[in-house]
Amino acid sequence: MPAFQILINKLVDYNLTQVQKDWITSHNKKASLLKTYLDDNGNTAKAKNFAKHAVEALEDGGEVDVLNNIILDSTFITDLRVKCVYDKLKGLSNTVFDDIINDHFGSSSNAHIKFEIGTNINGEDALTKSLIGAPSNVNGSSFHVITLDSDKIANYSAIELALAMVHESIHAELMERCYRLGLLSTVSYNSTTGLTGVSFSSTPGNIHTIGDMIFSLLVNHYSNFPDPSQWNHNLFNSTSYRSEMAQNLIDIHPSLNDSGNDFLNNINSDISLVGGPYTLQQCMEYVSWIGLESTDEYNTQVLSVPGELAKKNYIENASRVHYTNNCY
Repeated sequence: MPAFQILINKLVDYNLTQVQKDWITSHNKKASLLKTYLDDNGNTAKAKNFAKHAVEALEDGGEVDVLNNIILDSTFITDLRVKCVYDKLKGLSNTVFDDIINDHFGSSSNAHIKFEIGTNINGEDALTKSLIGAPSNVNGSSFHVITLDSDKIANYSAIELALAMVHESIHAELMERCYRLGLLSTVSYNSTTGLTGVSFSSTPGNIHTIGDMIFSLLVNHYSNFPDPSQWNHNLFNSTSYRSEMAQNLIDIHPSLNDSGNDFLNNINSDISLVGGPYTLQQCMEYVSWIGLESTDEYNTQVLSVPGELAKKNYIENASRVHYTNNCY
């Protein structure tokens, strides 16, 4: 039996459209790749769910990385600047992005991610939607969709694009860890706000190490704050992801910076310079706070320290106006 027919048979319960079946039939080589992927992953519901999403993306002109369980939507790969930044991030070694994408998450699970460009109805520049059908089944399937808002990123510099991708990947990582550790009771997607809502289990059932226990305690701590909506962002700080994210931006900087219009020279020679002169390390530390302004540590490390807010705001603006928009 040809690979395309075997793949269609394996996905019989996943509501393939006739157009998708026709695409599989006419692309036997790619069908064979997905069939092998399913076989290698035990033909589980989790693997079949990814294969179904992969077929949707491929039929629409997207790309699939079966080795790392990553799907790039056609909207993502046709934006050459965005795809260029992604490729440079993915090609780095020993960085948080490399760990998240290439090493399948700090939770040691094979999480599935799709990157796309679209419209975020809540006005966010980037958003991660975590699709987890049965949170109580820690061995079930999950799928994280990272959407970059087309209008918002149109004017983003290359370093801002890198930040958005890493930041949202960390959101997915943290959600995946919560899921695999049995910390989630319910996960829901609000189509009006575009946000993922969660409730937490009072009896997490998959805690096996001291690290798991510490992570569980941190989630419980932040989810019981007066404003629990920032629980995921607060974990960026307590799990050291923010500092690792800053280092990731330092590592990608040589590949993105325009040496003929150097970022560091630009900000330190600006007549409107606030604070400074800055090192690259200091700049990326301030950039890494972008999106974390409602967290507990931001209040103590930036808002409560004289002069820090002005410096952060200056560097945030400079990362757009003084950093190249191009990626080659």
